[in-house]
Amino acid sequence: MGILIPIFAILTGMVAIICNTYLKVQKMKMESLSSQEKQVLLDKINQLETENKELQSRVENVETIVGGIDIDLLKIGSGSNYAK
Repeated sequence: MGILIPIFAILTGMVAIICNTYLKVQKMKMESLSSQEKQVLLDKINQLETENKELQSRVENVETIVGGIDIDLLKIGSGSNYAK
């Protein structure tokens, strides 16, 4: 059990180094893009943000419908005894 702590510490350090290197590589890729490529990416980001907002709205509608059904079922279940 005592050997696991140093192993986890070493693995945590390795993961941090790998993640930092990955972020630096991605940053260098972004800096090397031309202005046209950057504009294409920004347009795609804006399109995805719009789609995300629409999907969030749809999920809220579904939650409202499902929540309303639950309340109606609780009213039906508590208000009458059909088992008699």
